[in-house]
Formats: sequence, structure tokens, C-alpha cells
Amino acid sequence: MALALIAPAAAQASCVGDFGCPYTSVTSFPVTVSTQLNGLAVDRAGNVYSVDFITGTVYVYSSAGALVRQFSTPGANPVDLAVNQAGTRLYVLNRSSSNVTVFDGAGKLVDTFGGQGSDPGELNQPLSIALDPQGNVYVADSSNDRVQKFRANGTFLAQSSSQFDAPLALVVGAFQTLYVAQFDGVLRAPELAFLDTSTLKQGATVPLPAAGLVQDITVTQIDDVFVSNQLTAAIEEYEASGVLYTYWGGQGTNLGQFGAITGIAASGSNRVLALDIGNQRVQVFTLAVSARARPTAAASRVTAAGVAPVTLACLTRGVAACTGSVQLAAGGRAVTRSYSLRAGRRAVVRLRLPARVARTVRRRGRLGARLTVVTRRPGGRPRIHRSAHSLRAR
Repeated sequence: MALALIAPAAAQASCVGDFGCPYTSVTSFPVTVSTQLNGLAVDRAGNVYSVDFITGTVYVYSSAGALVRQFSTPGANPVDLAVNQAGTRLYVLNRSSSNVTVFDGAGKLVDTFGGQGSDPGELNQPLSIALDPQGNVYVADSSNDRVQKFRANGTFLAQSSSQFDAPLALVVGAFQTLYVAQFDGVLRAPELAFLDTSTLKQGATVPLPAAGLVQDITVTQIDDVFVSNQLTAAIEEYEASGVLYTYWGGQGTNLGQFGAITGIAASGSNRVLALDIGNQRVQVFTLAVSARARPTAAASRVTAAGVAPVTLACLTRGVAACTGSVQLAAGGRAVTRSYSLRAGRRAVVRLRLPARVARTVRRRGRLGARLTVVTRRPGGRPRIHRSAHSLRAR
């Protein structure tokens, strides 16, 4: 995918963060003077979209940072927006009117759906909106404590099967995963929930240890998870399993620092954009090379010989392969094997279970396990993906 590089606006500042710089360069362009710009979206051509919470004005910038067009949404207090990759459908989420207004590529209003209420398809003070590659629409229906899914034309499809506690932000990642940032119901600490995009059934929930106040969340094509922290004016990078990997930013005016972040968006596999409204600009970060292997399923069928096959997919940025190790822990025992697979490929790693664990699986029919996938990263800390795994008898 070809993406235009935005011209630098000033000299680059040194990277801020405890674990080294996760990006190789940063550029910026100015945005229309407003203290209420919210949300950020990018289409395949690199066009950048944002919306003013007070005036309802949508601004569209080219990949070079030039203002291309602006138009208004009839919805009240737009808080977020999402665009399809072709740039032909723009969805604006309106908080106070609790609806979604839909525009074509020229800024013409073509549809409205949602509306105030708690029935399926209705919304109450929503905060975030996202699209999947098929064009389906996902909404963090915050005051109804749920996530809803719609077709591209606004037809209601599904709602989350378990109740959330005020979902704050959401984004669609790889392997049919919907990442949802929310508060937990006890400590009011931010956490990340994983949902299946087809059913909206919730899987694991993990705490976000560094996030003070989640403002937005985005995911690259290789499943890098980035969260903007409103309290620290920083961007945090997490493993898809919720492990904090690194962060950068902090209060300031230099490139790589932020005044106030009110939206982030990934562009392809190698760029993250941040709406730095405190400094009236969009910053564009080109990410360093990376690789990660991810399990494609949360369960394995154990063979009669006691072998558990685990399928891995290799997602990379700027490198040719994923190499590392897979560990499967169950029944108080653990088994580890190394792997190596080419970028964009999938491969099965076969782990022979200890005899006692294999017998337990056959006797019970299934056994809970813990899967850890370590991917060596060129010039940096290894990627570690941890997830619950189920061992099932054939």
C-alpha cells in the first residue's frame, strides 16, 4: 500500500519514553484553529479526517496536509468519526443526538441511523466508532454500557453479549478482534477487552497498566495497539494481549511531544497519526521495523499421540520473517518449541504435551492452558503475546 509522507514542519525533537524510540521519524502539519477538534481517521490515499465537537464542522486534509474540503454534520456534538479505505463513506458519531450521520466522499449527507434510546439499534451518549474491512460499523454505546454492530447501511446486526462499564474507545484489529477500552467496574481503572467481531462475544479482559485516562485507541495492520493517554499527554503501545511495550510523548511543543491529544489513527502498517490539538497540528510517526507472530485460534485439538498443534501467523513491518518460541503451559507443566516463518505466512507449531497432561485432556475432554508466543524483534525488545488457550480432545 503506497502512503504519502507528510513534509516535516520543524526539526525533530528527541524521542521521549523509557524503552527507546518506537518510531524512526516524525513530521507534522497544522490544522484549523479549534480547541474542540475530536477524532481522527485516515483513508487509503492518506487523506485525514477530523470533526469539531462544537460547530459540527468536518475537516478533510490531503496526505500533504492541505485542507481539501470542509462541511457540516446535522448531528449534535460529534465526538468521533470513521472512514472506509476508499474514502467513499464517512461515518460521524454524534454524542448529544446519539446518532450516526453518513456522508459520501464529496461530503454529501446520505444517511442517518441510531437515535436516542436503549433498544437494539438505538444509542445513548456514544463515544467511539470504528469500521471493519467489510464495512460493518461498531459503536461504543457508552451510556448503555454496550457495543453495537451495524451494517454499512445502518441496519442493526448485534450487540455485545456482556455488559461493559462505559466503553470509551474501540477499534478493529486482526483475526476478527474488536479491541474495546473501558473502565473496570470496581477500581475504575482502564482495561482492554477483546470481542469477536462476528458475534460480539467478549473474550479476555486485561488491565492497561500505564493508561491514566484513555482518550482513543488504534491498531496498525500488523496489530500494534496504541492508546492515547489524556492525563500524561502520551501515546502508549501495547501488545495485543495487553502487555505494555513502550510509550512516548509528554507535555511540550517539540515534535514527539503533545499539548493535548484528541484522536489517534493508524495508516497502514507503518504510521500512527495523532491529533495534537493543544499545539494545533497533526503529528505523523513513522514506526520502526517490527515483527510479531500471533496465534490464529484460542484452542487446539490434541492428537492421540498427545500433540497440540498451534497455528501462528507472521505479521511484519520491514522484516522478512518471524522467529522465536512458543510455550504452552497446562496442568502445572510447560512445553516450549522454537519457530521460524516468513512474513505474511501461517505455520503450525506442534507441541508434544507431557503424558500426564495429555491423559487429563482425554479424560476431561478439555483443559485450560496458557499460551506464550515470543517473537524476536530486530534491534529491540522481543514481542511477547500471552493468551488463554484451550486444549480439547479430538
